[in-house]
Amino acid sequence: ERFRGLPGLRRSTMTAAEAKFFADGNTHRTVLYDALQGAKAEYGGQLNFSAYRQGRDRQYLGVNGKNYYAKPWGNDSSNVQAVLNGPAYWKRVYYRENIGARFAMEDAEAAQRKAQAEAAEAMASGMQPPPSGGMRRTQSDTALTKISPDPALVKDSYAHIK
Repeated sequence: ERFRGLPGLRRSTMTAAEAKFFADGNTHRTVLYDALQGAKAEYGGQLNFSAYRQGRDRQYLGVNGKNYYAKPWGNDSSNVQAVLNGPAYWKRVYYRENIGARFAMEDAEAAQRKAQAEAAEAMASGMQPPPSGGMRRTQSDTALTKISPDPALVKDSYAHIK
């Protein structure tokens, strides 16, 4: 069986580490290609792909899992870039997504999945599903959350420079 990564190289002659290296390289390459196609569709000919990638990278944005630390983590030089190369830093900020809207969308999707699971559980046990029009605790005072439940209404804090 021939390995598609390198002509003339058979999989049986590769070590497990080499095979993993080439498989991981293929994964990263296709992820990057898909990101490039999506960025071109969104921004067209005005795309600076390196700034786009850094502006969408969770590590640069300070997002670690579901937690938003608002500061970069890992081996990062964005603060140095902001001082030494301001134009490149602000190009990256231009491509930054609206994190508040993304979190609001993820919360809405999680609430919808939870409601569907509760309804399915109620149907399986023969009980009536809970009414969907009731007030949830987070809806009682929006001043506590400061985030609109509608992701389209969450204001982007960088909108004035984009």
